[in-house]
Amino acid sequence: MKYITGYVGVVGKTNAGKSSLVNRLVGEKVSIVTPKTQTTRQNIIGILTKENFQIVFVDTPGIHKSQNMLDKFMMKNVRHAIGSVDVLLYVVDCTKRFDVKEFENIKNYAQNPNFATILLISKVDLISKTNLMKFLGNFASLEGVKTIIPCSSKTGVNESVIIDEILKWLPDYDTKNFEFDDDMYTSSSVRFMTAEIIREKALFLLNEELPHGLAIDITKFDESGAVAHIDVDLICEKAITYGIASASVEEIDEMNILEASLLAMRRAIAMLSPAPDFALIDGNCEKEFTLPVKAVVKGDAKSCSIAAASILAKVSRDRLCEEHDKQYPAYGFAKHKGYGTKAHMDAIRQYGPCPIHRKSFLGFLDK
Repeated sequence: MKYITGYVGVVGKTNAGKSSLVNRLVGEKVSIVTPKTQTTRQNIIGILTKENFQIVFVDTPGIHKSQNMLDKFMMKNVRHAIGSVDVLLYVVDCTKRFDVKEFENIKNYAQNPNFATILLISKVDLISKTNLMKFLGNFASLEGVKTIIPCSSKTGVNESVIIDEILKWLPDYDTKNFEFDDDMYTSSSVRFMTAEIIREKALFLLNEELPHGLAIDITKFDESGAVAHIDVDLICEKAITYGIASASVEEIDEMNILEASLLAMRRAIAMLSPAPDFALIDGNCEKEFTLPVKAVVKGDAKSCSIAAASILAKVSRDRLCEEHDKQYPAYGFAKHKGYGTKAHMDAIRQYGPCPIHRKSFLGFLDK
């Protein structure tokens, strides 16, 4: 018996159906799938193992023009995958218009002697046979590809044909030297897969609220009980909403720093739209909030959400101090940003307090 094994790269434009295809061929959910472009951000390994073969699929981000660092990172992953495969599956969505540039791209891949190129025409269940034949006609002059296979991840049409064609071009061996254990269907960790599935559900269920630039940071992963307990931070390219509020000098003097800080937090929460169901509070005080909260001591070092809020607060405070510096230039607010530095206190001693100084801060003058 011969044993067949090797790597198969799956490439194509964004939303061509690459991840759905890999999931279908492997028979397991290896990659998340959403209608949004560039859902897959890095190479994902899917493994199909039978008695005499093991096919290692490499699902790649969609081919697109890089516009930012994330795009460049994704395209680097595509290039890396192509450089180490035995077979290349190029997936084309037949519901989209024929793209001459993509045709040239496929032709270039097909001329690469380092791998066998197979062209897959995806989503054939969504168009008529007549339109499918017209679309296939666009590739009549394409040279170098080993074959062209119409397919559908939804219906599974030609699934076995794809596997058989792949096996023709993978290397075979006299001994079984599979890289992965027979029961593995992906090399991704449980933690990574969990984060990806949460990102998938967030993109589906919070489509209007969350931007596409979304990342998941798992802060707690506890599998000790019957049900896993998972805490995550959702990191967005742009904030869903934010509120910046403050307490006045008079309120701080009347209450104290802690109470005034809590008042400003409550005001900031009230500004949020959509209204939150839960809030993380930086510190150890949870009293008098109108929604469930959790206090986190040194939260800016433990939670991305709190860290982001701290940055907003710091930048807003710095900008406010720069305005104060223009109004009261003698005190150097642009430099010390309102903190009790020696230069700040010396200026108060020399010029006296200005209207924005807290009276409760001025006790050092009596010393």
